[in-house]
Amino acid sequence: MWTICIFFTIQASIVLLTIGLFIYLCLVPIVEAAEQTIIQTVILPERQGRVFGFAQSIEQSASPLTAFAIGPIAQFVFIPFIDNRCWC
Repeated sequence: MWTICIFFTIQASIVLLTIGLFIYLCLVPIVEAAEQTIIQTVILPERQGRVFGFAQSIEQSASPLTAFAIGPIAQFVFIPFIDNRCWC
């Protein structure tokens, strides 16, 4: 999935974006099903509800943390790297 995300954003092309997103959206259900299957086979049935709830809360709490972390990274690493004034 990371390979797809890396390669379809290399060039600004609607066709490339459409193909990459189609492949990505086809893979997401497979990956999620594999994750659920592994958890269901490893965790005892009477504890699965708590484990699924905990896993979902961790996934949901990671979203704002990554949003706050990517801001300074973009500001100090990526934006100066792409800025045209850096090449003068």
